[in-house]
Amino acid sequence: IGDIHGDKDALVAVLRMASVIDASERWTGGASHVVQVGDVPARGPQTRQALDLLMRLEQEALLAGGRVHALIGNHEVGVMWGDLRNVLPAEYEAFKGKGSEQQLQAAFEREVESLRKQGAWPASAAEQAALRASWFERHPPGWVEHRAAFRPSGHYGSWIRRNNAVIRINDSLFLHGGISPKYARTTRSALNTAIRSELATVSDSPPPRSTELLGPIWYRGLAEDSGAAPASHVDAVLGFHGVRQIVI
Repeated sequence: IGDIHGDKDALVAVLRMASVIDASERWTGGASHVVQVGDVPARGPQTRQALDLLMRLEQEALLAGGRVHALIGNHEVGVMWGDLRNVLPAEYEAFKGKGSEQQLQAAFEREVESLRKQGAWPASAAEQAALRASWFERHPPGWVEHRAAFRPSGHYGSWIRRNNAVIRINDSLFLHGGISPKYARTTRSALNTAIRSELATVSDSPPPRSTELLGPIWYRGLAEDSGAAPASHVDAVLGFHGVRQIVI
């Protein structure tokens, strides 16, 4: 299953079409393996519901002898690093709870204090009002809870960072982006360990494998290069991982 992007209803439709869940959205897939190749968050209003469903089905499938593999995509990484350009107001709304406005006000006051320490807080009342209006427009109720949930220790952040970016099932390799020549001979274990480690210590300086364009989460060369990807590179990746096909 490809990019869900906050559309839980579509996810449910696909899972039901594949006969792995029932009308109550409970696992009926037995020993089946479902692979979701990343990008659950952003661009749609149902990110939270989609994540909750995948997290629950992961446990139900395991008990039935099956598996749900939720891989790490660039939007999982982006949201954890604070790239919120594609997060819709309705997505924040799903995280809104009692006391959201107070939490948002406290966050704004911390921002003001930080700007004052930097000497960047405007002197005029008009500029202060404009800055305040702009900040609250970009940070609606639910924003604080959303950011907390996607911290490395948060409810969703901690789940994402224990997932894999690259897996092999039988003769197929699954990942979000692709394997570039730079990582053609890097083991799945090394790639997954590096990415999980990077997501465990989110800071202001994103490390390479989870954000670089040649990494397995971002690389698009297998699909988007002008012309076909070099057969020699594809063959090298297939041979190194002992698989017949790459699913991206």
